[in-house]
Amino acid sequence: VSGVAPLVARALDAALVTASTHAPHSLFIQAAASKASLKDLYLALPSEEERDEWLQHLVAAASLKLLNTVFGGALGGSSRPKSAALVLVEGISINQAGPMSKAHVSATLTDNIGVPKHAFPPASLPHEPWQPDKRGVSECETLGGKAMLSKHLLEEAGDGACVFFEVRHTVRNRLGRASDRPDTQYWAFLELDKLRPGPLVLQLYKKPCVMNPQMLRGAGLSRLTKKEG
Repeated sequence: VSGVAPLVARALDAALVTASTHAPHSLFIQAAASKASLKDLYLALPSEEERDEWLQHLVAAASLKLLNTVFGGALGGSSRPKSAALVLVEGISINQAGPMSKAHVSATLTDNIGVPKHAFPPASLPHEPWQPDKRGVSECETLGGKAMLSKHLLEEAGDGACVFFEVRHTVRNRLGRASDRPDTQYWAFLELDKLRPGPLVLQLYKKPCVMNPQMLRGAGLSRLTKKEG
């Protein structure tokens, strides 16, 4: 909320984060890894799920800090990031989607003409099968996917690069047997030239995935895709 200051603020460079089985819903954050101090924080959370979500955010923040320290420079500016970037996929929502088996979101970095440069580890949906609620909406607010774009990857992909996100699941044949290859149902893309710090909502499109940034810009999305979610 604008204008509301945080209750507690700490600089956590080189912090140490620990958890204990004796306090399963808690996190201890030691502000300086070398010694304890009055700046240390003890987070008592209502559930293990919320504890894990806090831990994911802390790990993501530490990863971004490490990338900026190693590769130098700042994110943002008038063009694509030149040093490093961390893209977090926090949630997903799809309207009128059917049940999905072993659903997950994969991310692929491509160059300007769609040549894959790097595939990031997929993020699995927490429910099996993943299916819509009473409103007909399939959603997950704690996906926890991430794509770490190092300086090397950004240089290899070049100008006009994109990250494509695919919502995939395992389909079954007429005999009811699961296929060995996951099928893409929905997809989205992020143009790195337009990447800026802060939250961003990406539009989902129905399959097939058009993994070619140059084609998407030239022909226009309306002629190639159908929106969903």
